[in-house]
Amino acid sequence: SSSKDQDQVDTVYIGHVALNGSLALLSNFTVLDVGLDAGAAPAFGFALANIGDVDGNGAEDLAVGAPDDNSERGSVCIVRLSTAGQVLSSLRVGRDDMGFASRGRAGRALARLDFQLATDLPGGVAVAVGVPRATDNGRTGAVVVAV
Repeated sequence: SSSKDQDQVDTVYIGHVALNGSLALLSNFTVLDVGLDAGAAPAFGFALANIGDVDGNGAEDLAVGAPDDNSERGSVCIVRLSTAGQVLSSLRVGRDDMGFASRGRAGRALARLDFQLATDLPGGVAVAVGVPRATDNGRTGAVVVAV
């Protein structure tokens, strides 16, 4: 889940829900841990997608949306996690990297796609990224498939 912590910094919490409904917090990380500007209120964690174990270290990795990043252009952070849930590294993919010139709010919705795209890129994972305010030829809204 995602929320604001006591200092009002966008934070993603990782926990475990037991069969009896109890919740145990395992880890958390903030917008600062992935290198985004917390002062810009990027809405980091607005959307989350489990993208599997991208780096083969035994831990699930995440795509984390920040639709208000960069003046509401939006971005998605690919976050590699340790088995303890700590951030090992992150990669920010901005709306500009997705080919939109207008405010798009990229990262408002995310989903892992379970198919292999025909690309020249080794490995990786396909993620659908919702860009609700993207404009193209008078149409508004887009879904971008990022690899």
